[in-house]
Amino acid sequence: MENLDLCISNYTYEDILDLFKFDNNFDEEDLKKAKKYVLMTHPDKSGLDKEYFFFFSSAYRLVYKIYLFRNRTKEDTCVDRKYTANEVDEELENEDVWKKLAKHNDFNTIFNKLFEKHKQNSNEEDGYRDWLKQDQDVEVAKSKDDMERIIFEKKSNLRQLVVHQSVGDMISSGGTSITGNVSTYQSGVFSDGLQYDDVKRAYTESVVPVTQEDYTSRKQYSSIDEYTRSRKETLQEALETADHSSRLKEQKYAEDADNISRAYDLAKADEETRRQRIEIASTLLKITNGT
Repeated sequence: MENLDLCISNYTYEDILDLFKFDNNFDEEDLKKAKKYVLMTHPDKSGLDKEYFFFFSSAYRLVYKIYLFRNRTKEDTCVDRKYTANEVDEELENEDVWKKLAKHNDFNTIFNKLFEKHKQNSNEEDGYRDWLKQDQDVEVAKSKDDMERIIFEKKSNLRQLVVHQSVGDMISSGGTSITGNVSTYQSGVFSDGLQYDDVKRAYTESVVPVTQEDYTSRKQYSSIDEYTRSRKETLQEALETADHSSRLKEQKYAEDADNISRAYDLAKADEETRRQRIEIASTLLKITNGT
């Protein structure tokens, strides 16, 4: 227990499940056991520092929110649902303190300091600023032969780093992740038809990683007709052996896992906001009370 990391932001969804010994299908009974465990970590009962109780309370709130999210997705979305005041806007704490701060002579200075200290930066905001400032892996060709060598080495290196992606849905859309997370690379097409690519990918993958080895490693055909017949046989075999129901189940499982992961990220961000709200309130009380 002494070596336990008490920073909840360092924990993934899987880490939180392991913390309470949950599997992905945890139910209400599991939550009851987890809540009982959290209550046992209270300083009055466990003799542990209060930070342990705060940590386990935060962890429990995360899994509880995931449980609510998971069960709401099972409801018919066409049915009107009534939301309680707590679900829409949980709580307006320390409203009087904020009103006092608004009348403070140094309101702007205090507010700006609090904002800079407590603002939450998403991965999307980080961007490639630090990477663009670096000159690593930049090699200048001194001759035509040197350039050919660099290109060949670049292609060979990229061939070894290509990540295989299985067949997926074709989607044409734009936007950003609701959680602020950025995928490995982003590319697409603007409304006017101009294509854009991720700036890091444009610089690091500046050549198409196709070499003579890609050609020689594939089956060779003596004619177009032979290639066409081979393709038809392959497609026919794929149609006969395809298990569409299994594919749909896999797709549904992947979508559910992605939704749960997104919900966890949002819940964790909400928990971080809650922690910072308490910390800000403590700071404001000291300021408004003149301490």
